[in-house]
This record gives sequence, structure tokens and C-alpha cells, in this order.
Amino acid sequence: MAESRATLFDVPGYCVALLEPEDTPALQRLLERCSDFSELVSGAPPSPSAAYALMTSGPEGKSLDDKFAWGIYTEVGELTGVLDAI
Repeated sequence: MAESRATLFDVPGYCVALLEPEDTPALQRLLERCSDFSELVSGAPPSPSAAYALMTSGPEGKSLDDKFAWGIYTEVGELTGVLDAI
């Protein structure tokens, strides 16, 4: 959860913190809860490995050092959004 790590920034009611490998199950649950986004973007619901793929892949020519995935957490520590930037 975000409370135990440094946050990138806070907004009222939320904090944003870098996602770690141990956040993959929570990220998968989020992607499945918000499957309409995946269907809109890719035409299909998220795969069972969508969170792992989000955390470990990027465009050709870029390394994981170029990739950042931040979780948006509620005040109670629930992952409610994700920012994926390369």
C-alpha cells in the first residue's frame, strides 16, 4: 500500500506512489474492475497477465529504466488508478 512508501505527490483524498512488483495482484484486480478501458483501447478485456505486462513491457527501443508506473491510492490504501509513462 502507498502508506509505507514515499509518494510522488498527494491530492486531497489520494496519493500517487511508484508501483512495485508486489503490487501486481492489486493492479490486476484494478484492470479487471475497469475492463471497459481495456475493451475501448484494445477491443478485448484485460488478459490474466495484463498487470504483469503493464509492469514489465514497453515499446521497442525503450528499457524498463525508461518506464514508470505509478499507483493512485485512496486514503485507505485502495489502488484506484494507474499512471503508466515512458
